[in-house]
Amino acid sequence: MCQQPFASKSLIVSALLLCMVARAPAQSTSQDDEKVDMFSLELIASDLSVAVREMTIHDPDEDGFIDAKEQETLKWRDLVKDYDINKDGKLTHLELAIRQAKLRHDADVTAEDLSNVRVFLRRHDKNRNGQLDPKEIERGWPSNPKDFDTDKNGIISSEEMSRQFAFMRGLRREMGIESIDQAGAFQIAQQFDKNNDNLLDIEERAAARLPLAAGPFDHDGDERLSVMEIATMLAKHRLDLGLTVPDQEKFRYLMSRDFNHDGELAESELNPRGEVMPQQYVEFDKDKNGKITVKEIESRLAAIRKDRGFGPAQFQLATRMITRHDTNRSKHIEASEFHDKAAKGKLSKEVLPIADLNKDGRVGIDELSRYLLKYPQE
Repeated sequence: MCQQPFASKSLIVSALLLCMVARAPAQSTSQDDEKVDMFSLELIASDLSVAVREMTIHDPDEDGFIDAKEQETLKWRDLVKDYDINKDGKLTHLELAIRQAKLRHDADVTAEDLSNVRVFLRRHDKNRNGQLDPKEIERGWPSNPKDFDTDKNGIISSEEMSRQFAFMRGLRREMGIESIDQAGAFQIAQQFDKNNDNLLDIEERAAARLPLAAGPFDHDGDERLSVMEIATMLAKHRLDLGLTVPDQEKFRYLMSRDFNHDGELAESELNPRGEVMPQQYVEFDKDKNGKITVKEIESRLAAIRKDRGFGPAQFQLATRMITRHDTNRSKHIEASEFHDKAAKGKLSKEVLPIADLNKDGRVGIDELSRYLLKYPQE
C-alpha cells in the first residue's frame, strides 16, 4: 500500500486497526461478479484521493467517519456493508479507498489509464472542473463521445474516461498494440497533424516518415491515418523487427535527441559539447559516418534482442528474483544468496552452475533471464 503526503493519521491508524481486527479475508459480495478478497487489492494514489474527496463530501461533522446517518447521502448506501470491513457500521478513509480499488479492479482500470485521464483532462478540460462538459466535447475530442458517455448525460466524467481507456487498452492488447506503440502514435500525431483534425493525410505522413506504407493500416479507406491506425502500424513494425517494449523505449530515448527532427542523430546532437561521440552510441553507427539513422538503431536493437533471446516476461521475473535474493545489493545473486532448497519464488544453489554463463561465481540479470527462458518457473 503506497503512502502519500496527504494520508492522514486517521488513515494510517485505520489501516493498522483493520489489520488487527481481520480474522478472515474480507470479500465483496455485491452484484453478480465473483468474490474478490479485499485485502488482495492494491491501493494507488488515486484511490486515496477519491477517498479523501468522498469523506469531505459525506462527513459534514468532520469526525473522520461516515456514520449510519451520513451514509444516507451515498448513492451506493445499499452496498455499504460490503466495504465496512471491520463491521462497526461506519466508513473510514481506508474503507473508502478499498471500495475505489475494487471498482478499478472490476473495470480493469490501471494506473496507466488514470495517468492518461490526467493528460487528456489537462488538454481538454478548459474550466478545470475534472470532467468534460458539452461545450468542451464540441471542440472535437473525443471524436466518439457516445463511447465515453455511458450514462448519456452529455458529460464525460473522469471515471467514464478511465473505463473507456481501460477498454481501449484491452482491445489494443488483443491486437498486439502495447502502450509504447500508442504513446508513439500520439507523439507522431501531435507533431505532424498540422490541421488538427486528429488524422494524418498524405502530406503529413510524408513529413512524419512512418516506417511502413499506409495502405494496409488505413482500415476505413479515407486515405488518412488515425492515432489507432498509426499505433497498429508501429506495433506491426516493432513485432516484425522482434523488438520488445523495453527495446522500443530505448529507441524512443535515443530519438528524443533528434532535436532538428531530420530522422537521424548527428554527433552534435549526441554530444553537444563537441567531443568524440560517446562510446555507448558508437555501436549504433554501423557505417561509421558520424551519424546514426533510425534504421541503424532498429537493426542494432534487433540484433541485441536476437542474441539475448529472452523477452520482457523473463526479464521482469529475473528483476524480481534478484531483488528478492540480492541481500548485499550487488545487482547479482551471489553463491551464498541462493537457497539450499528450491521453493516457489526461491532459487536453489543448483541454479548457479547452470545460470552462471561467464563463470564468475554469481548470476546477473541477463544470465538469470536466459535461465528463466530455458527453465520456466511454475
